[in-house]
Amino acid sequence: MDHRALLLATAVWLLPFRQARAGCPGAYDCNRDGSVCAPKPELCAASATRAKAACAASGVDCDASKGSASYRDKLASALNGLDGPGGSDGAAKDATAALKDAGLDPGKLQKDGWTPKTTQQLARGIGESSKAVEQLHLEHPSATADAYRDSAISPLTGTLTNIEDSAKKAVGAGDFERGCLSHQAAVYDAVSNAGLDGVEARKIMIGGVMEHHAVVLTPRGQDWRTAGVVIDPWPLQSSTASQMVFPIDAWRSKFGALGLLGRPRLEN
Repeated sequence: MDHRALLLATAVWLLPFRQARAGCPGAYDCNRDGSVCAPKPELCAASATRAKAACAASGVDCDASKGSASYRDKLASALNGLDGPGGSDGAAKDATAALKDAGLDPGKLQKDGWTPKTTQQLARGIGESSKAVEQLHLEHPSATADAYRDSAISPLTGTLTNIEDSAKKAVGAGDFERGCLSHQAAVYDAVSNAGLDGVEARKIMIGGVMEHHAVVLTPRGQDWRTAGVVIDPWPLQSSTASQMVFPIDAWRSKFGALGLLGRPRLEN
């Protein structure tokens, strides 16, 4: 084969890559359909793993919609969310784990208006809240909370801890550091300082005369009454995501009796 034939053959072989790269600007198109991009061909496997994790965290069906414009847009948004272009394995894995631990359904979040980017930010907010609540509990330990959190009467843990706090306050040994307002403040400060530009954090309350306070997270522009996710560590006195994160409907139902005295409403 002469050099002209060789060049022609090479050009023909490279043509699919040239066309496919339109879906991966400045990167290598691993699947030739814009679905998985990587800086180099040898990094395609790692990039595919990251992409699948990002899709799982964002409620995107990677396999069924591969190659579609919608899929590529959502995937690009997920991978370019928290950690700059291309995202990171850590961010995607952390997001997936946080959502799973919190018992949240990524598919339902997507229907409620949570985009891939804001879903990852929600995961970050949950993680930062867990750290803040854990620190609060370390600074203000409660024997009552530790004793009842995983018991048969665990739903009463918050109430029993309030009784303990009342006794401490009576003798000057505390001031409701394990109450709902203290937990609300810890969570609100954590999510407000987490750099969640696509997510609104607002203080929420339910009840009247007797009131309960928590924090609701909502994608900017969405209605908290339908798309809200509530972070409320007080009922079970726990920093574990699955025990302190509730879709707004589940949280409202949890405090149904208080809701009769005053519907859920924003404080600010």
